[in-house]
Amino acid sequence: MTSYRVYYLDDTGKIAEAEWIEAPSDDDALVMMRAKKLAVEVEIWKHNQLLCRVPSADARCSRL
Repeated sequence: MTSYRVYYLDDTGKIAEAEWIEAPSDDDALVMMRAKKLAVEVEIWKHNQLLCRVPSADARCSRL
């Protein structure tokens, strides 16, 4: 399992909240966050690398 840091962004794009999640792979971390169907945008980080920005209530991911 790998640890990922998830940042919940507010309307201005600033970090409002954060949490650690565990997932077997990068893709699994994405699936976990998409399944939550959040009302806010989130960023998923692995160590110091931004893996993905998941738009609010949108199943697509913009990989950076």
